[in-house]
Amino acid sequence: VYYTEKFSSKDLSIFRENINILSTYSKNLIFIEPFPTMDVYKIGPRDLLTSVYGSKVKQLYIPLSDWNENTLKTSSFLSELSKDSKIRVLEINDLFCSQKENKCYVYDSPNLFYLDATHLTIEGSFPIVNRLISILKILN
Repeated sequence: VYYTEKFSSKDLSIFRENINILSTYSKNLIFIEPFPTMDVYKIGPRDLLTSVYGSKVKQLYIPLSDWNENTLKTSSFLSELSKDSKIRVLEINDLFCSQKENKCYVYDSPNLFYLDATHLTIEGSFPIVNRLISILKILN
């Protein structure tokens, strides 16, 4: 769930009501915190790494502070959701981001975590899947 004014009817209450309806059909709902995404108007990591300059690149990252600033509404909304006992928020930023370095890694040689600006590679999805499996085991 990634709340934005552009794609969520500009009305958070409608979005919240839809989640309430969904929660009536499930004992538990798990929302996965959005993973950091890149600007879609810039060259994607795969394209950059396959370019003539790609062999020189050792890391690609998004500043964590930028990501946090861009997702204030989403973070606030997820925090509100997590107060409901039926709703869990799976936090994943620590899987990609370093507070100390202020970086969210897109590529850390030799690991490519993103296929493009907004889609993870299979390798990039594994840490999220593993964390989700751990949560599901606890809930069952």
